[in-house]
This record gives sequence, structure tokens and C-alpha cells, in this order.
Amino acid sequence: MSNDAESSTRRKFYIKTVYYRGNKVVKVTKAAHANSAVPRCVDHMQLNHYDAFVAEVFDELSGALHAVITRSVKGNIKIIFKRHVEEGM
Repeated sequence: MSNDAESSTRRKFYIKTVYYRGNKVVKVTKAAHANSAVPRCVDHMQLNHYDAFVAEVFDELSGALHAVITRSVKGNIKIIFKRHVEEGM
């Protein structure tokens, strides 16, 4: 397979999740789909993998915000914004 054919079949990872502690970015991840990135983000926040207090999931190309998740000092998780998604869209 040529490089051109290989690169055209690669998955595109335009959904970005940025984890913050205060004003500091502590971790950035990418995903192909928001439907998998948002629950993964909630999981990381619940398990405190990155010692972050806020995370935002957004489309890197369009800028569309998919979710904002917070974690309190006591470990309480809140989804303070979640974009409405309908199945098949």
C-alpha cells in the first residue's frame, strides 16, 4: 500500500479533550468520535488520572464544544455542559 492510500484510510482524530488544573493544561488527548471521548473523559475524571479539576471536549476543526466536566476537591463529578446528540447524527 502506498503512503497516499495509507494516509487516506487512517482515522482522523479531531475531537480533543483538554484537562486543566487551575490555568495549567495537564493533559491533552484526541479521539475520532465525541461519543467515545465524552464518556472516556468522565472516566478519567472519576478516577483522577490526570489530577485535573476541569476538562473540555471539543471538535478541533469546527470549535464545537461537546462537553465540560468538573471534579471537585472531594471528588464529585459534574457534567456542566453536554451537547445534545441524537442517534445517527
